[in-house]
Amino acid sequence: MGKAPGCGKTQTLIEYAKKWSKRKFLYVAFNNTIVKQVKEFFSNNVTCTTYHSLVVRLLRETLLKVVQFGRLTPDEVIRVLEPGDEENLGQRAKNVVDTRNTFFVSTDESITLMHIPKRYQNTGNDLEKNVSVYAARKT
Repeated sequence: MGKAPGCGKTQTLIEYAKKWSKRKFLYVAFNNTIVKQVKEFFSNNVTCTTYHSLVVRLLRETLLKVVQFGRLTPDEVIRVLEPGDEENLGQRAKNVVDTRNTFFVSTDESITLMHIPKRYQNTGNDLEKNVSVYAARKT
């Protein structure tokens, strides 16, 4: 399919949306004028938006996750951590909070070892790292 104006890109998408009406499609345009023009041609299974609107929506969703879940303090984490090495409990709680915060600004669907703080990744203490990930998932 060509990329020049009038080569049938939108018409092809209209036909795809009709043929696979049980599937959802996303039509992204550069400006609102185009979105308004094509909305009347697409069926209800097609969401029409601009690149700007799409990015703003995704940023809002990401920031909402951070605001809703990112306010957890180390003191709150200490209350739910399993009893263990009490002298390092504060640092463990901080690692859990930092792990969660790293996850919340990522696009990942679950917390993994990749989300633990960079300062802690090369310590060689795999058990503690796994505890941080487990506790971050639990909180």
